[in-house]
Amino acid sequence: MNVIKKINLPKKALKILVILLSADIFFVLLHLTHKVARLLDMFTTIRKDVFNISMDLGLAESFQYVKEYWIIILFAWLIFSTLKVKCLHKKQGY
Repeated sequence: MNVIKKINLPKKALKILVILLSADIFFVLLHLTHKVARLLDMFTTIRKDVFNISMDLGLAESFQYVKEYWIIILFAWLIFSTLKVKCLHKKQGY
């Protein structure tokens, strides 16, 4: 956690970063659990291929698509809000 505190980001951005990294770590742990369950022939539910990171159309891949979608939405919001502020400054003569 000390490494994350050294990064100079606003508190809200840091929270989002921690949430996204935690989700990625969760999927890595889920993948490892999947591999161990297949190796030891345990837990039939977790042995399904949707928990495997290297398989197409798995849970981790779907999550990454959702994450990319939200990144695009956030960038679009950032661009439009920045343009809106610049237009307001031009109208007011700044």
